[in-house]
Amino acid sequence: MKKILLATLVIVALVLLAIWSPWLRWNIDIANIFGVSKPDSIAGLQINSLAGEMELFIDNVAVSKITPELSPFILDRLEPGEHLITLKRTAEFSSTYSTFNRLLTFEENSAVVISYNIGPDEVFSEGHVIYTTKKENISGESKLNINLNTQDFNFTYDGLPIEKVNGTAKSVDLDFNSQHKIRISKIGYESLEFSILPEIQSDRDKLKGSDLNVDVQLMLQPVEVNNI
Repeated sequence: MKKILLATLVIVALVLLAIWSPWLRWNIDIANIFGVSKPDSIAGLQINSLAGEMELFIDNVAVSKITPELSPFILDRLEPGEHLITLKRTAEFSSTYSTFNRLLTFEENSAVVISYNIGPDEVFSEGHVIYTTKKENISGESKLNINLNTQDFNFTYDGLPIEKVNGTAKSVDLDFNSQHKIRISKIGYESLEFSILPEIQSDRDKLKGSDLNVDVQLMLQPVEVNNI
């Protein structure tokens, strides 16, 4: 009861102060007044389900269930550093599905974006993971680094002509002044096309000291078996 009375008195006092003094001149942190301190640095996590319901675990702790209709799930108060991210299908026969399990490094003031369709096996799953790392060359251009789960693929950047890539990786210069879209394809696999940056420019500006990494999982197309 005393805490409620004290909180009420503090709020009334702040309102009275605001009557005779411009509010912006007062550097008052309401959270600190009530003993709720904000973290010095934060990171974020965004999850998109491309198919079916998934359950999210962070460091083996259940966090939320995510569906395509409720995507994206956004967690914007995560401590920077390494976290184990696990995604499991919650279907009736969930034990027959693969599991997404990755130890990811979360950078300060940046978010990890995971968009996934978990299939019955890893080769029949698809999706991508987007995350930042500090630039190796501070004075140089930021890089977009693509890493694929299979050898040799077709790469399209912002609608430019298709480029055939040998190996499992591709790197290009990246600017953060506009949105970009990539398309990854390969014969025998389902193709993926998606945007790679935040939609708001102020959010893109926060990434300018970083390289952007995209780990892509292409799904193997099932082989049709004809009845004899």
